[in-house]
Amino acid sequence: MAGRSISSGPFLGLASPPPAAKPHPQAGTRLAVLARYIPYGQRRASRGPRFQAWVNACAVCATRIVSTTGLPVGIYPEPEKGHCRMGASEDFYSKVLDSLHEGVYFVDLNRTITYWNKGAESLTGYAAADMLGRSCADDLLAHVDNQGTSLCLEGCPLQKTMTDGSACEADVFLRHKHGHRLPVRIRVIPVFDLNNQLKGAVEIFTDSAEKAALLEKMAELQRDALLDPLTGLANRRHATDTLGNMLNQMNRYGWSFGLLFIDIDRFKAINDTYGHDVGDTVLEMVARTLEANSRSFDLVARWGGEEFLLIVVNVDEAKLYRVAYKLRTLVGKSSIQVGNERIGVAVSVGAALPRPEDTIDSLVKRADQLMYKSKSARRNNTSAKLAV
Repeated sequence: MAGRSISSGPFLGLASPPPAAKPHPQAGTRLAVLARYIPYGQRRASRGPRFQAWVNACAVCATRIVSTTGLPVGIYPEPEKGHCRMGASEDFYSKVLDSLHEGVYFVDLNRTITYWNKGAESLTGYAAADMLGRSCADDLLAHVDNQGTSLCLEGCPLQKTMTDGSACEADVFLRHKHGHRLPVRIRVIPVFDLNNQLKGAVEIFTDSAEKAALLEKMAELQRDALLDPLTGLANRRHATDTLGNMLNQMNRYGWSFGLLFIDIDRFKAINDTYGHDVGDTVLEMVARTLEANSRSFDLVARWGGEEFLLIVVNVDEAKLYRVAYKLRTLVGKSSIQVGNERIGVAVSVGAALPRPEDTIDSLVKRADQLMYKSKSARRNNTSAKLAV
């Protein structure tokens, strides 16, 4: 049986060979040998004995491909081009598409559905028997956008592709057979025949709810890795990484920054008197005050326990001291209500500017020492220099 170009059915215009031999049972490799060519020198072959010998040689090559890959291959002698063309069978295309998790369906120029794969059945609840021969404009899937506009009536991606011959993508909502709406990401690709004439389009769609859930899970893991779970501030790891980057930028580009080490005064007494739940609320209050009154490009972090770090960019010692004074004053003016009592706290602050020889540890240690200098003085204080 001679090979044919599929002019009807799901695989419009794709080259199809005659039925191929049964694939080798050990073959497990998927190898796309669609439209692969076997060269035959630069000479044109005649239709005499030499041509037949050439075709036989091509057949041997194809047999080896079938036996090693399991891919059903057809042979297409093209003597005027000096080579044979090999292609996969229609059954092969169908098996490959049915193995995909994505939904795939083909339509002709009238938007009549000519192919509906297993993935489409799984995602929509509609079997191929329900969809084949139906028009996608019959409103079975009833695609709508996020404004609720019916795309079958206006803005159909399939119609757009078949009008301008270009691929397109969109996020839409289809109606499942059971009635609920399913968010999907669709890609529409035009299908051309061997003469480059548009014959229809293929739509590939995936459940974007799974993607959204995965992205949210990834974001959640990232938050867990970089944020303090109680206060929502950057955690110690995030602060350490940022300090390392800031030191590198200072040494490389001369960009200045300062570090504030902030510790809540007499925090243990609050826990002992009111309990740890009130202590946690105090920590949250201090965190919100620091964050709300810092610039968006500065980093506020919980270093541990009742200790906080603030990385302040583009400051000298005087500016850093003013930032520390403002934040210390605002925390001192904050309070929470516990029963009939309002509870407020004070903080001690150490303010340090980095030196060229500083490491993360040395800079944090110097700011920490300055903070303890504030506590030793009278608490609720800011220290910007170590005593010489």
